[in-house]
Amino acid sequence: MSLILLILLTLILIILLAIIIILYIGFSVSAKLKVESSDVLAEINIKWLNFTLYHIDFPKDESEQIKEEKTDNENEKDAGDEEGKTLSEKLEKFLYTIKCKINPLVPFIKEAWNPFLDFLINSSKSFKLNLLYLKFLIGFEETSSTALTVGYIWAFASILNIAPMVDISAIPNFEKEIMDMYGEIIIVVYPLKAIKAGIILLTKKSVIKLIYEVIKVIM
Repeated sequence: MSLILLILLTLILIILLAIIIILYIGFSVSAKLKVESSDVLAEINIKWLNFTLYHIDFPKDESEQIKEEKTDNENEKDAGDEEGKTLSEKLEKFLYTIKCKINPLVPFIKEAWNPFLDFLINSSKSFKLNLLYLKFLIGFEETSSTALTVGYIWAFASILNIAPMVDISAIPNFEKEIMDMYGEIIIVVYPLKAIKAGIILLTKKSVIKLIYEVIKVIM
């Protein structure tokens, strides 16, 4: 019996260690956007090391769009009663919600404000920008507008391009009207740092009191 327990504890420790390593290494989140002749193409990838964990393309497949349309139709039917109300009635309900549920939480929110600011600062360290690439192809009917717009982009880009991971550029087209763009951004997320910041946040008395009061309001 003790041997089985030892094996189980060893397996649990191995699993926990593996989770910690995965969270410590972090995930790479990349997004690409291409706008060309009014056509918009985009994709999002989430990777761990070289393994793709999630991938999605826009626009989606027709089958997925049909499923989403069915879901939206069902949600519209469920929200039929809400849509029947006038704008003034909706506004009155919204103000009533603020007065009865949010206002009592204001003192607790003020008390927990500084811990939340510390959380935002600490959790921001869990994100690292690896690449920000933007390329514009711009052309207007008036060449002066084209030159002026591209000039503004160049001036703005000259400041941001100081960072080695940023590459922003613009190309003028004086022959035809065009507004094309290609963009790519890669961010590395380190969840372990965000979890650590979250644990520190949840140890603050003011935050615990706020959570308790929110639960009371919801219940």
